[in-house]
Amino acid sequence: LPEEPPDSFSVFYRYVFRHPLSDKIISRLRRCGIEAKKPVYKPLHHYLTLDGRNFPVAERVHQSIVSLPIYPSLTDRQVDYIIDNLSKILTPIIHKYFARRAKC
Repeated sequence: LPEEPPDSFSVFYRYVFRHPLSDKIISRLRRCGIEAKKPVYKPLHHYLTLDGRNFPVAERVHQSIVSLPIYPSLTDRQVDYIIDNLSKILTPIIHKYFARRAKC
């Protein structure tokens, strides 16, 4: 989890990370009953109706984000379920990535 600054506390709502296969990860997690999704908020230029081609980095980042549920009422069992399923999904992807990198 992110660190909390002293004299403050977070209301952790979503845990967000980037991955190039975000749509596939979200789909697989949702099949497991985990409410994974794209972030609630879109890049600012969407709200201002500006052309996304002028903001390629923001578009790319937004498309690669996975948002996981994280809130105070999640039970330890639910957290373990999310972690276990995310690990099952990501482990083969990570192994495949490093196997390609290891070839000289």
